[in-house]
Amino acid sequence: MSLIGQPRIRRMVVHRGRVVLDWPDGATARTGQDLVDRTAPFTTHRAPREHDTILRQLADTVGGAATLDQLPGRPLTALPPAPAEVAGAAALLADVAGVWFPDEAAIALRTGLVLAVRRDPALVTDYSPELLAASTCWAVGHANGLLGPRRAATQRDVLGRLGIDGYVSQQGHRVAAAVRPFGMPEPLSPWSTFGRPEQSVLRLLRLGRPGLLVSSVRHQLIELRDQARAERARFLG
Repeated sequence: MSLIGQPRIRRMVVHRGRVVLDWPDGATARTGQDLVDRTAPFTTHRAPREHDTILRQLADTVGGAATLDQLPGRPLTALPPAPAEVAGAAALLADVAGVWFPDEAAIALRTGLVLAVRRDPALVTDYSPELLAASTCWAVGHANGLLGPRRAATQRDVLGRLGIDGYVSQQGHRVAAAVRPFGMPEPLSPWSTFGRPEQSVLRLLRLGRPGLLVSSVRHQLIELRDQARAERARFLG
């Protein structure tokens, strides 16, 4: 009888000089997740490059990378008809836009209103025409940087003209959720917290709908997209 037993065979995976996974021959096969779990502590996780983060933020703003690729810069010109059930809110939005905003913004506001009630019909019964107009102005206005202390009007100005006391941010979030594309999750913060001061377009409310953005905003997005792509090309070059 041989005093030498059968050779014991072990299989192992070595990562950067460390044995991170090993098992005897004949044991249950290890899975890829086992390897991921064991190598994770030894793997360097690179923070995203600034240009990659910018491109991702821009894609979120307009509804995806494919849309960002084809983002048009021409002005909005087609004012959609307002259904009868939102005629009152549409008239109020036209009045607000006529006081403070350019014609193109009036088109964006009307488009946002029509899209919101199409996607969430209960808005018509849940909100008065004044509240629906104010909520739409909150969502589309913040997506275009129209509202603020150094803008054409503040939200308080708009609410005062519509005869509303208080705040409409909660109702505005509902309108924003209604117009976002299906499957687009609401950001943890509706506004981006990323971007240098000169990249203020990254801090606008993200709706994922380029048709709700005035051309001046889309031009800024296109310019920043091209800059980020050029920076990425230099980095990879």
